[in-house]
Amino acid sequence: MYVLGIESSCDETAAAIVSEKKDLLSHVVWSQQEHLAFGGVVPEIAARAHLDRIDEIVQETLDKAHLTFDDLSAISVAAGPGLIGGVIVGVMTAKSICAAKNIPFVAVNHLEGHALTARLTSDVEFPYLLLLVSGGHCQLLVVEDVGKYKMLGTTIDDSSGEAFDKVSKMLGLGYPGGPKIEKEAQKGNPKRFRFPSPMKGREGFDFSFSGLKTAVRHQIELLGDEMTEQDIADISASFQKAVLGSLLDRVKKAITLYKEKYNGKHLVVAGGVASNLALRESLTLLAKENNLQFNVAPVKLCTDNGAMIAWAGLERFRKGYTNSLDFKARPRWPLESLKKGEYLMKIIKDSEFKNTVLENSKPVVVDFFAEWCGPCRQMLPILEEISKEMGDKIDIVKMNIDEAPETPNTYQVQNIPTMILIKDGKEIDRKVGSMPKHVFEEWVNSHL
Repeated sequence: MYVLGIESSCDETAAAIVSEKKDLLSHVVWSQQEHLAFGGVVPEIAARAHLDRIDEIVQETLDKAHLTFDDLSAISVAAGPGLIGGVIVGVMTAKSICAAKNIPFVAVNHLEGHALTARLTSDVEFPYLLLLVSGGHCQLLVVEDVGKYKMLGTTIDDSSGEAFDKVSKMLGLGYPGGPKIEKEAQKGNPKRFRFPSPMKGREGFDFSFSGLKTAVRHQIELLGDEMTEQDIADISASFQKAVLGSLLDRVKKAITLYKEKYNGKHLVVAGGVASNLALRESLTLLAKENNLQFNVAPVKLCTDNGAMIAWAGLERFRKGYTNSLDFKARPRWPLESLKKGEYLMKIIKDSEFKNTVLENSKPVVVDFFAEWCGPCRQMLPILEEISKEMGDKIDIVKMNIDEAPETPNTYQVQNIPTMILIKDGKEIDRKVGSMPKHVFEEWVNSHL
């Protein structure tokens, strides 16, 4: 099984191909340089740059893997959250290829790409505790399964990565700020300036970095034009120490809950800030103190890349999670929303019918369909929308009539689409043909 992943949610145009054996067959990343003069990413420029390069990036990825589109099992793409212009470029590219080559399409949440990367590079078992730290996000989650996340805490203002970028800009170091601050910090004295570690010692698991940024700005203003290179190094080191102090305090509290409630084995850090060496070393020690295995991806897979999207897509695809080609790109897409039925629509095979349908603890609607069936295609977006809204009550799965189980006879169908409601392993009712959303909802609710 080979899956192509496409990433274009910010300022990297990237693609990669992975196999189910965790082989990274090819990995191409083009980092846009157009934003350096502005000290940050300009969305419109980013979108145009993605459009200019994405075709050649995809082709280069195929060439390096010595594969063609015909060799792919699925194509996955970062469909949000992110800068919507760039996300649309990636999504439309993936959709076009899938439509032309009749390849399954998998829409991947960009954050889930980061969250699952450790499972590509290490043997990490569910559930695991995840610190997700990047330019746009700072979250503590328990990853219970693919598509199933328990949010423990998040930032109430800025992300840690954003704080690195803005402090770097204040110091005149440029963009991106994370690597530049880290480099300067290695030459500085982390004890010279006593910056606050926000939220440290407080209840809960949330983060905050806006006050820390303000404290750094005030110190820079106090030094004024007399600020030296050593001052910059000392500020960088002191700032980094404050950020790590806040992160470690929150993670330490989360470990206590994680071990008590989940009895898990792994602490994982992911996202662009995870490439920070000081953070890696600190979390390694913290994990060891708490008898946890610490896992983090190689630095090249911490920042945005196609491999994480390809792997997340592969994990989703082998569970039967796919999306229709009318899936909409999303500028905002909370990771924890996936548990509400975002991906409960599955394509199942005969061999999976018993576990997925007959032995399911929830009622299941089985949609018997065919790719060539017009009414089936009309029902697809309706079923996906209902799956999101009612995922806590029912599961909705799709079964191709060419792979439908021959027994029991009551599940055989003569017309498509046919939707069969199954509860406790027994057929409760069935509907034939497409129908409006409200009719479907009334039908399901009448049996719950």
